[in-house]
Amino acid sequence: MLYDYIILDSASLFYRLKKTAKTSLDVIKRMINYVEGEVKSRLNKDGILYILFDPVSYSDLGESKNFYYSINERKKILSDYKANRTYSPIYLETIELFRKYYLYRGDSIKLLYSDEYEADDYVEPLIAQIKDGWKFMSTCKNVALITTDYDFAGYIHDKPNVIVHMINGDFDKPFTVSQFEQLFQFKPTIAANILYKALFGDKSDNIVGTLLMKKAKFGNNIKVLCRDYLQQVADSNVTIDEVIQQFKDANFQSVNKKEDRDAFDLLYLSLSLVDLKVPVFQTLFTNIRVIRSALSGKSLEPYMHCNAENNVINDVVYKSIYGIPYKQLFGRT
Repeated sequence: MLYDYIILDSASLFYRLKKTAKTSLDVIKRMINYVEGEVKSRLNKDGILYILFDPVSYSDLGESKNFYYSINERKKILSDYKANRTYSPIYLETIELFRKYYLYRGDSIKLLYSDEYEADDYVEPLIAQIKDGWKFMSTCKNVALITTDYDFAGYIHDKPNVIVHMINGDFDKPFTVSQFEQLFQFKPTIAANILYKALFGDKSDNIVGTLLMKKAKFGNNIKVLCRDYLQQVADSNVTIDEVIQQFKDANFQSVNKKEDRDAFDLLYLSLSLVDLKVPVFQTLFTNIRVIRSALSGKSLEPYMHCNAENNVINDVVYKSIYGIPYKQLFGRT
């Protein structure tokens, strides 16, 4: 399949291709070869490639160093966000070279980065922008998300106007809705994905889930209720704001009086009892704020970098990586 838009997670690609590489030049060559070969061969002639970047860390990214963002939006909410994560010492140099390599490449390659937002923050508004541009068109547009990060999986779908695939391996075998359902027991939606992570946590981001708070001592029955509610959220295709409002509007006495209780009612009653001792609802709402896209509904223009091709700058970057001009390497400018 050819795609009209390809959205590439640069950090995910780095770790996917790093493997046994010892130097940044080894990895950057693999990353560029992958984009120039595999990715561009799957892009329509008039298609657009979006490359997403996380903020640049202020540490030197040594193996024992923690990732530190001074003004990252998520760290403003949760100070321990990603506090335990370590990075390869060649990550920073590789990513900076990769960014510079594609910075002056024309209108068909757009880079999204800032000091405040992470790669997954850009995905929701970017797909919304694509869908909005084609909602009145009869033709369908295909979008590929290249990442191994399951945070992106909530965006995959086969719907009118825009089809979104997640490529976490081979282009010919995209990660499917059915595979997601097998793995998580609910179908992928943005709200369900956010809620799942808020409830069960994410060690890689140092997010303690609502159900993993040590003092809460949740039983398996509450976990089953969470699974039921996640399926309800996914099936009804509600937004995460509607989920939050549902929790805030609920009242223990009125829900407890109901004769016919749905998945939400049963979960809310159970969490309310635990909330008497441990602030589970506060944790849930905080987690949702950390996990969801901070750029939802906002313009991406301030964070999108797209420059006309500049052969002088390109040549400098090409030579710093390959030691030879780009056109000698790929046979074009």
